[in-house]
Amino acid sequence: GLTAKQGEELSSVPQFVQNVTDLANRAGGNAPKPKTPDLSLIDAIRRASGNEQLLSIYNSRDELTSSINAWTHQAQEIDTRWPSWETLRRLAERANGLTDADVLRTQVQAIEDQRQLLADPDPMKPLIASFTQMLRDELNRLVEAYKQQHDAGMAKLKADDNWQKLQPEQRNRLLAEQKLTNSDMPEVRVGSSAEVLQTLQTLTLSAFEDRVKSLSSRFNEVQTQAAEMMEPTAKTIQLPSRTLKSEADLEAWLEEARTDLAAALAQGPVIIR
Repeated sequence: GLTAKQGEELSSVPQFVQNVTDLANRAGGNAPKPKTPDLSLIDAIRRASGNEQLLSIYNSRDELTSSINAWTHQAQEIDTRWPSWETLRRLAERANGLTDADVLRTQVQAIEDQRQLLADPDPMKPLIASFTQMLRDELNRLVEAYKQQHDAGMAKLKADDNWQKLQPEQRNRLLAEQKLTNSDMPEVRVGSSAEVLQTLQTLTLSAFEDRVKSLSSRFNEVQTQAAEMMEPTAKTIQLPSRTLKSEADLEAWLEEARTDLAAALAQGPVIIR
């Protein structure tokens, strides 16, 4: 029969086999991680029974020790590098549609296809830096475009008689309704990769682009509303929409517009939309 010590050792074999298996699985996996290490040695121990298991472990002790050391080291390396891979993937996603992004994206794909997570030197660092700079430049460009459009819109309002006559709180309300106050300005932080990603989580590049493009029509809306507030009796007239192809078309349209406007003016002030 078994000695007490052998019994104790055997009872801990399943746990040992499980621990080594878990470790091996952490030392590899899906691309870009290296392939999961070969587990045939562990499987052989698992399949053996009783004393054969202990013997099998004893006979393979050198190979097991060096494998455990190598796998422990590799698992730690994977844990250390993985966050960089996640960051790189997110940056690549956010840069979708940018010029030059495809060249970088091909390199990201190569890291995955060739399982280069642990390659030396780290292939992700320069790519993270390039993507971050690319997104930073684009965000800075959009911030600049937003400021220019916003300044132009405010200048237009300052030159507007109706706007001049409004009380400060009336102006603020009109700007706020169109999301044009200073606090509506998108918050853009681009110091680090993390900040760039944080910024793009709240406002994607395409959403930001749309915001910039919509500024002038939002300012027009404010101008119209200012006119309506100053001229509460004013009627907004939509001029007839038309495709003009000739001088004659233009004459006909002007005639029609004149008739509409004259009729409206007879009843009070008119705002042309």
